[in-house]
Amino acid sequence: MNATSAPGVDEGGGARPSGLFVVGLTGGIGSGKSTAATQFEAHGAALIDTDALAHALTAPGGAAM
Repeated sequence: MNATSAPGVDEGGGARPSGLFVVGLTGGIGSGKSTAATQFEAHGAALIDTDALAHALTAPGGAAM
């Protein structure tokens, strides 16, 4: 178990409120990542869409360009 999957521990090694944890969705194209993310979000989970962040950063005029 690593720091990002262990309940009660954040990436920096600090305490996180009990019962909260990080879920990372991975998989190939068409495997249902967006569908699963939408379901988590519908149940109140916070969502960080790294695809959207990457597209914004690498778009013309984006911070990475």
